[in-house]
Amino acid sequence: MPIPISSDVDDRQCKLVATVSVFSDTEALLLRYATEPDRQGGWFVPNDLIPYAEHPDEAAATILLEHLDLRESPALHHIESFVGNDRSWHMVFHYLLRLDRRPSLLPGAMIKEARWFPWNALPSAAEVAHHGWSLSILEACRHEDAAGAPLKRI
Repeated sequence: MPIPISSDVDDRQCKLVATVSVFSDTEALLLRYATEPDRQGGWFVPNDLIPYAEHPDEAAATILLEHLDLRESPALHHIESFVGNDRSWHMVFHYLLRLDRRPSLLPGAMIKEARWFPWNALPSAAEVAHHGWSLSILEACRHEDAAGAPLKRI
């Protein structure tokens, strides 16, 4: 269903974002960034803006490499489109990486903390940036995974 666009939307600015939901068995990976993106503290799924002219698939792999030192190619799960708090249009490419076990993580310089959370002990929406948006992303990827993102053996 199309979202009505009001006249105060900045139709000249579009932000392309990639997120990567990383699952290992019964856990999901969340990050805290050293510098708070969008002035938002709390937990995030790994994410970043997509640089100009970079393919979203490459951006997702780069996020894993630069944020966590993981050399993996996640699968595109779904795309989301909305007007952000800054009134710019956002196109978000949500990727999924399912692993057969927890890998060793080497958080990059921009990462304050990387933590695996059991599904039954995810942080509350108040502890997650953007009013719990990452929890919605994880839930969508977890329950709509019937199409079957391939399980990566590491």
